[in-house]
Amino acid sequence: MPETQASTNVSPNPERSAILREAVEGVRSAFARGDLDGAAEICGMLVHVNPDEAAFRALQGQVLRAQGKSSDADAAETRAVAIVAKRLEKQAKRGRVLSLGERMLAFSDVLFLGGPPATFVALGQMQLLVMLEQGMESHHRVLDVGCGTLRAGIWLMKVLEKGNYFGIEPHQARLEFGKEHVAGPALMDRKQPRFDGNAAFDFSVFGERFDFVVARSVWTHTSKLQISAMLDAFAAHSAPGAVLLTSYLPVSAGRPDYLGEQWVGRSADSPVGGLVAHKTEWVQAACKQRGLRVRALEDHVVNGQIWLRIEQI
Repeated sequence: MPETQASTNVSPNPERSAILREAVEGVRSAFARGDLDGAAEICGMLVHVNPDEAAFRALQGQVLRAQGKSSDADAAETRAVAIVAKRLEKQAKRGRVLSLGERMLAFSDVLFLGGPPATFVALGQMQLLVMLEQGMESHHRVLDVGCGTLRAGIWLMKVLEKGNYFGIEPHQARLEFGKEHVAGPALMDRKQPRFDGNAAFDFSVFGERFDFVVARSVWTHTSKLQISAMLDAFAAHSAPGAVLLTSYLPVSAGRPDYLGEQWVGRSADSPVGGLVAHKTEWVQAACKQRGLRVRALEDHVVNGQIWLRIEQI
């Protein structure tokens, strides 16, 4: 089970705090045993006695997601985010205005942001830098696959002209968080981005041909069947001269070639993390089969993920 930053000091009563701490450990233990109903029951108790403790709401959301109750999980996580947002708003009124990075650190206690909170801003800006280096301009139509909390989206929208940013994100609670707390209502209104929640890598939903498609840390979770679907969509819905920028993990001694058929890692349906690798030769063959050429970019390798530039031959 993912770690939670649930505070166990929510009561000035030491005895009560000890009971709550034991309850949190009980949730983790039940989850580890596969007793999701037991974990859910304890979470319900925690939320009942501490309705305004954001981390308990977030813990409940993780358990509900593991039970397959995505809508209920979204509601629990949204409530947790609202509690943190209210706390930050009070701080702002007292004159303590936080930077984007500081705000994300606060929210990371209750919501997975797509990676370590300490690098949230830097990795988003890195994606913009890579795209600019590879020729992206403000008039281009850009599709961000797996746009998540808009870690990159906020910076892309700032550069792109109105209506030119598009995003696909199946995890709707994560996307709504990004709209409200990362990009913010003012930027959303000014840039008029468009989003879709399909998990099939279906680019046709927008009725557009894209100049750039970016998929950072998506192939590190996908099956070969899913990568093939994305390559097919790119070939079918890209403008002349279009570029797909994606990152992947090459096979190594500690990371074998992934031959499964399912998404691996956190998603709208799972709170459990995970990464997969793919053979470089397979990626090259899959691109060639579709009339695409691929080359690795030497710069901006982060956490072992290598950027690939894919385009029509």
